Amino acid sequence: MENTVNKDRSRLRSSLRRIAAAGLFGLCSLSAAFAQKQDYVQYVNTLQGTDSKFELSYGNTYATTGMPYGMHTWGAQTGPNGEGWKYQYSVDKIRGFQQAHQCSPWMSDYAVYSLMPEVGELVVNEDARASKFSHANEIAKPHYYRVTLDNGITTEMAPTTRGVHLRFTYPRKGDAYLVLDGYFAMSGMKIDPAKRQISKPSATISSSSSTGCSRSTGSGRTSMTNASRA
Repeated sequence: MENTVNKDRSRLRSSLRRIAAAGLFGLCSLSAAFAQKQDYVQYVNTLQGTDSKFELSYGNTYATTGMPYGMHTWGAQTGPNGEGWKYQYSVDKIRGFQQAHQCSPWMSDYAVYSLMPEVGELVVNEDARASKFSHANEIAKPHYYRVTLDNGITTEMAPTTRGVHLRFTYPRKGDAYLVLDGYFAMSGMKIDPAKRQISKPSATISSSSSTGCSRSTGSGRTSMTNASRA
């Protein structure tokens, strides 16, 4: 009788160990799966709030990529230089990919420039060079932006603390260009092909108090961007 009881106790302890081990394994698996789902950035769509205009606001935001507390942000530009609404969801043309410091469409930007890839004919004017696109060919995340224009050019952007990684992929046919837009006539830039650098000298830029920006100082330097053929 005693031997039977001891055997039953041994079986029970063995079963409990197996149950505990299975439970621990399940908890570890659940924790690992839960940890993998903590990348909340994948759920963010920076196009949210961009369907705004002067007459009516649905958020007054513009689609931009940037690091937390970064020096500036980068985004596609649908609005003309100097306009507060840099990106509007209702506009179907992109005229550049712009570096920005703007926190609201009601405030002017400063120390800004943009880059616009082109194929075929070189067009500098910002209105004439604007290229059509579809939101179906657009990905807008805080850490990554990608769009394929109707002319076949794909632009990708990934931010850094003080700049951005840009990649332009052109169609195989046609002459390829990259237009550097200095924003306004008061802007100045220096291109050094040997060092593959574009630099902007320090400058003090003033604007009227009605724009919400009184005086700012801006300077910067960036490396030449990468470009490839599809």
